[in-house]
Amino acid sequence: MAIFKIKRPKYKSRTARALTWDQVTEISDALPEFLRRIVTVAALTGLRQGELLALRDSNVDLKAATVTVQEAKTEAGVRRVELPDLAVRLLAEQLFARPPGVELVFYAPKGGPLNRNVLMHRYFKPAVESVELQDITFHELRHSFVSLMASAGVHVSVIAEMVGHNDGGALVLKTYRHLFPGETRRAADALNDLVTATEENVGVAAWCLLPRQS
Repeated sequence: MAIFKIKRPKYKSRTARALTWDQVTEISDALPEFLRRIVTVAALTGLRQGELLALRDSNVDLKAATVTVQEAKTEAGVRRVELPDLAVRLLAEQLFARPPGVELVFYAPKGGPLNRNVLMHRYFKPAVESVELQDITFHELRHSFVSLMASAGVHVSVIAEMVGHNDGGALVLKTYRHLFPGETRRAADALNDLVTATEENVGVAAWCLLPRQS
């Protein structure tokens, strides 16, 4: 049959791109006031767009500097994300600035839920274009979080845990291998330090066991 001769379309996987912190703040500043902090919070936490839009008062603990989010892509159910001080301050400002009665952290202009397509096309995309960046999606902020954490020297397994991966960092390395150019070198150096210290200790122990001359 002719239908079986149809070739499957080829899809090119999108290369993960990360924004600099300056670019993140430029996009943030181009958004309306009620949405301005969602971009910087996304880049500081690695939360997915849907996770940010679902955040409520009950998910945010400013004293403990954490947010609790519902996992959409894993079987973990929920996860707790540790917040840097800047994210705590931004979330505190966001909560204080909300209209009375609004429980969502990030909300639509009238206080209701914010649709992700509306966020992207009505607000985010125009803000990106206004600062002369092209073809940037909201998910790039999650890439940016990984890039910033890698630049800060955070271990890949910790980054993976923070973004909600339970594979020990395998997916992060697969996607962002270029962000960890020294990881294998550090691993080799760590192994060398371990075995060198072991050999030295064995040598000292052997020396101590040698018969003493009177």
